[in-house]
Parts: sequence; structure tokens; C-alpha cells
Amino acid sequence: MHRNRIEYGKPTTSRLPSNWRDRLPDAGTYYAAHVVKLGKPNDKGWAACRCPFHNDKNPSASANLSTGGFKCHVAGCEATHDMIGFHMQLRNLAFADAVRELIEGAR
Repeated sequence: MHRNRIEYGKPTTSRLPSNWRDRLPDAGTYYAAHVVKLGKPNDKGWAACRCPFHNDKNPSASANLSTGGFKCHVAGCEATHDMIGFHMQLRNLAFADAVRELIEGAR
């Protein structure tokens, strides 16, 4: 017996646009919206912040506002990401879905 396949929602293209890297948000703007207590960057672009991946009362992580890197310095967490990996973990998304959210203006 043949069953009709029903798809809900609008279909998304499986391929990312060829210029997706150029369309990523500014790292400083992105991290300012997604971490608590973002400090001022040092001469290498690293700014202290609270890690969103564990209960963090004091800044124990750093976000690089130039390159988009992220590093938590707490043993047991030690999250280390680029901005895409950070967004993937923060929102529990696959790579392509995280990139799509980022280039479309993730909230």
C-alpha cells in the first residue's frame, strides 16, 4: 500500500550559500548578545565573560571579539569553540542549521 508523504513547514535548501562565511555576524556584536558580563577585549581581542554552558557566577570564560573564538577555563567544562561551534552548543543545532541562524540574524 502506498502512503502519501506529508511535509510540514516550508522546505529549506540543504546547501549553504557559497558566501556564508562572509555573512556571519560580527563576533563582538554576537557575543555581547549571547554571554553575560562581557568585558573589554585585551590587545589580542579576548574579553572575559561568564560561560553559558555551566552555572557560572564569575567570568571564567573568554570570547575573542576579533576572531570569534570562545574558551571556558573551568575544569570539567573547558568549552572551546569558534562562533559557529558556540552557537551549535548554545542552541543544540547541527552545523548547517547553526550557520543558517547566524547568517539570518540569530537572536
